[in-house]
Amino acid sequence: MRINMSNQTSSEMPFYEMMKNEAERYASFKNKILLLGLKETVKDISEKLGAVVSFADNVTDPPMNIEVLGFIDTLGKKVFFVAGSKRANISWSDAVPSLDNTSVLVHLGNKLDWKVIKYNQNWSVIASGKKPEIELEKISASILA
Repeated sequence: MRINMSNQTSSEMPFYEMMKNEAERYASFKNKILLLGLKETVKDISEKLGAVVSFADNVTDPPMNIEVLGFIDTLGKKVFFVAGSKRANISWSDAVPSLDNTSVLVHLGNKLDWKVIKYNQNWSVIASGKKPEIELEKISASILA
């Protein structure tokens, strides 16, 4: 059951503890499903490119700030799969320290929107979309271009 409790909900409310526990369980479930969706999308893209992804061990929840979910090295391209928000005043090179000018970034949003980002005098989006599961060809072609 979806329960989203306000911070102003009184602990005196009938069944408060039960609702609070259910809200926490739902939030945990939602995070697990979102992270699973992100990782499955990374696997699908990697398989489309004929590569096996190396997942980052430290990502246990959907990232709030930019984090690397996984990495592949295929056809001479280093591809970093990232998720989370990047502040405008931080460069991609600072957000993902192991990047170089030949790397490719695939940024997956929390709603599973996606962007392929490459370096061409600066980091710029070269392709984007809303549903990676049905746009694997477009994502793969953008990575390899």
